[in-house]
Amino acid sequence: MIKEVEDTADYKIRLQSYLQAYLQSEINIVIDFMYYLLKDKKHINSHINNRPNKLCILHLAQKAGLDTPLTLITEENECINNIFKDDFFISKAITECVFWLEDLSAFSGFTTKGRNIDISKGGMFISQFQEKLDKLYELRIFYLEGICHTVAIFSQLDEQTIDDFRHYNKSYPNRTPPYKLPKEIEKKITSFMQLADYNCGSIDMIVTKDKRYVFLEINPIGQFQQVSKPANFYLERSIANFLHNES
Repeated sequence: MIKEVEDTADYKIRLQSYLQAYLQSEINIVIDFMYYLLKDKKHINSHINNRPNKLCILHLAQKAGLDTPLTLITEENECINNIFKDDFFISKAITECVFWLEDLSAFSGFTTKGRNIDISKGGMFISQFQEKLDKLYELRIFYLEGICHTVAIFSQLDEQTIDDFRHYNKSYPNRTPPYKLPKEIEKKITSFMQLADYNCGSIDMIVTKDKRYVFLEINPIGQFQQVSKPANFYLERSIANFLHNES
């Protein structure tokens, strides 16, 4: 028996949304099956943990002995002022940065600097705040099976990129020379990667003016062009050799 259904614009929108979600679930099953067939092949990381919880990642970095920034997760304005006092702090996404694009309009989130929240304005949605580090330079580290390929990013020399180097200055790009990590930091990074169950990834760190090596986050998808090209690391070759070598 076929039940008659309402024929309204709102109903059609709800039905379309449901069917799109259902069809996506069908596709997901096929994709999961493909990953299942490939799981015993040599691979770089896994689809299972390619979207890490950034708070868990910070905790694992601490367990590996890496320095991490003072971090506060809160929805209370007063709590921010109590923790950071009169110091600057930075605010950043807890997950991935929001990005919305439609036609010729775009909306994106970046790391932003703040100080002394006005507590009279009430609460906010739960957000992440970290200490504002006195940056000497940034590091982007591409890790592959125990080897760190590193470049320094002199983002602090440009007002446009000083708080977030993703505000790229395409006319005068940040200088990104190759960089040699201290052995102690390399060992801690390797320990962290083992704890996080990654054999590859791009790590962001900051070196402060008092020579703290501060871990920020990791992208396990492992984007490497920003490291490979300016430093002539030819990481495409390293990745190909790693996957080709079955031993």
